[in-house]
Amino acid sequence: MRRYLWRIFDIRSSIQSKFFISFFLITLLALGSITWIWYANSTALLKRNASQYRMDNIKDANHRLDLMMTDYVSLTTLVSMNKENVIGMIGPRPAQSEYERFMSRQQVERFLASIYTFSSGIMAIEVTDGSGEVFSAGDVKPYYRHLEEIMMPDVKASAGKAAFLRVSLEDGLDTYSEETHLIVMGQSIYKGGGHAGAVFLYLRYSAVSSLFETERPSGTQELVIDDEGNIIYASSSEMGRQDGQLRKYGEAIGRIRRNGGEAAFQDGDKLVLLYRSNDTQWTTVGFIPIDMLIHDSRVLRDRMLVMLGAVLLALIGLSALLSRQTSRHIIRLSRAMKSVEDGELKVPALPRTSDEIGLLARRFSSMMLRIQQLLEETKEKERRKREVDLKALQSQIHPHFLYNTLNTIRYMAKLQHAANIEEVTGSLIELLRSSIGRGKEQVTLSEEMAAVAHYVAIQRYKFVEDFEVSCDIDAELLECLVFPLMVQPLVENALLHGLMGLQGDGGGVIAITARLQEDDTFLLEVSDNGPGMAASKLEELLGHARGPDEQKMFGIGLCNVHERIRLAYGEPFGLHIRSAPGAGMAAQLHLPVRKAAAVESEGGLRHA
Repeated sequence: MRRYLWRIFDIRSSIQSKFFISFFLITLLALGSITWIWYANSTALLKRNASQYRMDNIKDANHRLDLMMTDYVSLTTLVSMNKENVIGMIGPRPAQSEYERFMSRQQVERFLASIYTFSSGIMAIEVTDGSGEVFSAGDVKPYYRHLEEIMMPDVKASAGKAAFLRVSLEDGLDTYSEETHLIVMGQSIYKGGGHAGAVFLYLRYSAVSSLFETERPSGTQELVIDDEGNIIYASSSEMGRQDGQLRKYGEAIGRIRRNGGEAAFQDGDKLVLLYRSNDTQWTTVGFIPIDMLIHDSRVLRDRMLVMLGAVLLALIGLSALLSRQTSRHIIRLSRAMKSVEDGELKVPALPRTSDEIGLLARRFSSMMLRIQQLLEETKEKERRKREVDLKALQSQIHPHFLYNTLNTIRYMAKLQHAANIEEVTGSLIELLRSSIGRGKEQVTLSEEMAAVAHYVAIQRYKFVEDFEVSCDIDAELLECLVFPLMVQPLVENALLHGLMGLQGDGGGVIAITARLQEDDTFLLEVSDNGPGMAASKLEELLGHARGPDEQKMFGIGLCNVHERIRLAYGEPFGLHIRSAPGAGMAAQLHLPVRKAAAVESEGGLRHA
């Protein structure tokens, strides 16, 4: 297991690890990017939707607050403008008996009682005149006189409009309860063109708070303030002490007061919402914690991370599987190459897939098959070369003994003054020397032509009819390298199968030519003016020349010449023969130009 894991993560030496890590990182980057983009977009969307939802709640609560305050303003207006039951009963009036004053008071308070019963949100209602007389209905508390004294300047300054006061512990009261946590509404009563008194409506705080608390999400807070910055409603006692924070938002609140509408902005760890009512001219300030906004997003993020972790675990397994599957074929191919490196040329079974690895395996298999073919061809060429060398070796029957014997015969012919025997023996000696005496694998063309001249000199004594041999060789080709006894078999063929067919007519001619070609090769041709032969006869001749029973001088035939050239130089070099009845025969050698001086500078001529 450890070796398998090491092979997976060893990126320096394992292609499987490269596949695994590359696939894993690419997929991880893609999934991570998608997850991050999704999380960022979903968070922004949730924040936008949550803030819009909360803004809609605030608008709805403000709408209901507007309706409720409109009703309460209508009540105070009704009281402040009622001549019969309010205006006529306050301020200076004719002298009344005690009973009349009592009845007047009862009349006003019955009217106020009818107003009090209009809504359960009203705790009490009072009317005061300039003389300090108070008419009331409902649950009147002693400290109301104090609140009325506080509010009276604002009521008078409101010029007949309603004025509001939010009461809480900050107002110096000793207790905090539903009765002391309330909203007071005051409105002036005019009589005879002047301020005659005021009506005060004491509203339960719960009547306002219930409007905002009905659909308030946990953790959110609200403030309702008037144009002077007075807090009308606060969702908690702590929010009621946010004067300093409200001053921080003064510019934004000022824009809302001037332009109306709504606004939203982030302040640290909370989102601030502003909404101004066109009816009450109050501004609602909402606070939403950012953590609450993105809570759902974080839950989704955590779930997504869990899913991502599960996907990554599955991805690790899939990556390992894919990398192993891919590298398995590469490893098989690598092992096949290693076996070839160790000398085992037999190609094992390779992957047969349709991908690039399969293509590479097929190319490698084809290459190895071709190498095996080339090795077999090389072995065959070596075998044939050894046969040619063996035949050449077999032709050297005791060369030193034969060479010494011929020298003895030549010396005896000279003593006997037998010039013809001396000449034939001398030519044979030189011919033997050119073939076996020098020990070189290749000789110059000039040396080969000298051997041909000795061979022709011997053959002149053998043939009854005289014949001519002409040589026309380009001077620059005389230093070219050829194999020993390569031209002599061609001349022998011209004598035996060409001139002998003239049947006593005489006038036989053998022409030897050599011409340089443009591609650094040359053509050496041996032709005769004999009767020639048909193609079938020529094939028969070549077939016999390859057979073991047709041994010519020194055991080298035309096919041996051709094979030695092909083994040494390959295509297209070699021997080509053409003949036709009545047109003589021509044997042509196609050879590369290899000068002796150039070959010696590269490493010298090889010696047998």
